[in-house]
Amino acid sequence: MREVLAVCIGYLLGSVLPAELFARVRGIDIRAVGTRNPGTTNALQQLGTVPGLITMAYDGSVGLVSMYIASVLGLPLGWTYLAGVAAIVGHVLPVFSRFRGGQGMAATTGILLYEIGVALTEGSLSIAGMGLLALIGLAVFGLTRSATLVGVVTAPLLVVEIVLGAADWRLAAFIAALAGFIWAIQVGIARHDQLFRLVAPAQLDLARSRHRTR
Repeated sequence: MREVLAVCIGYLLGSVLPAELFARVRGIDIRAVGTRNPGTTNALQQLGTVPGLITMAYDGSVGLVSMYIASVLGLPLGWTYLAGVAAIVGHVLPVFSRFRGGQGMAATTGILLYEIGVALTEGSLSIAGMGLLALIGLAVFGLTRSATLVGVVTAPLLVVEIVLGAADWRLAAFIAALAGFIWAIQVGIARHDQLFRLVAPAQLDLARSRHRTR
């Protein structure tokens, strides 16, 4: 019974979309303006700083809150993870909004960052490895000026690092699933915005600069 309760609470919490609520108060259809996504970025752009920040805080923490509630209920790790996933599902398919939600990026990222912290504490991930990952991300951003492509490149590398280093297969599997979900979303955004076309010009410019320095 506690297991069902935790999953339901996670799903219902995830189904609350602050961006949509703020937009309704102002008589705005958040799905008809900007990126048409009831998430943080669109809230900041269309509704302003305060609604955007509140949306970011809620969406980013809802998965962690759901996992905390599951742990308070005394559930084992697997069910705690499932409660967090339920919050992500709730954000993507919210029952309060006719199952028309956002991408679940903020909720997923919030859980992922927390689990990365857990992995660093337990030694499953190394500070040096994460530092290298950050440098790779900075290099990709420097070449492409695209945060989306940074996610496309670094998410698989994070999966490799956690799989090779994690002592707990459940932690490794959970982080890999979260990173894989984010990667899939970022790839979809990159294809939609034709961002992969940025890679070829960037490589060409790099080759030209190397040629000039010879």
